[in-house]
Amino acid sequence: MANSEGKGRDDLSIDILVSAEYVNRKVTNIQSSAVRKLADAIKKSFNNLRSLMKGYKDNIEAVDPQLKNNPELVELLMEFEGSWEKGKDYFLKSETMNDLILFSQLIDNISEKYPAIRDKIETMDTELFLFLPNVLILKCLDERNYSVLKYFNPVLEYSEECKLT
Repeated sequence: MANSEGKGRDDLSIDILVSAEYVNRKVTNIQSSAVRKLADAIKKSFNNLRSLMKGYKDNIEAVDPQLKNNPELVELLMEFEGSWEKGKDYFLKSETMNDLILFSQLIDNISEKYPAIRDKIETMDTELFLFLPNVLILKCLDERNYSVLKYFNPVLEYSEECKLT
């Protein structure tokens, strides 16, 4: 009710927070710093919203009945919704989470070895979007990891020999 569109999000369940906690316990920064950052963002958004609600408990009159007129609440709910939406997409399915860990680890390793590529990633250079699919194909050829390719490029079909069909 507090977002500007007035739509509720009953699909963002507590399972997302539980999965984020699992990630924090099981995935190290060496395995995937990006996945850890998402898990931390989910937990942080929950704790921030929780703190705000505790403050409202002491002074409920400070809350405008038109919830969208409470800028701090709206900002925290947008932060919450953004991180939890990603958590729903990436953490609730173990195969998707494993693919994300593998792919982010691959990007971290490439960035470490090649500073020019790290710069492209940090600046979101357009060449990056031409480069990354090639990295995935090479990774597939090297390690036969088809699930990552299927997830990040569902339009193409891959045979067991990893040949594009």
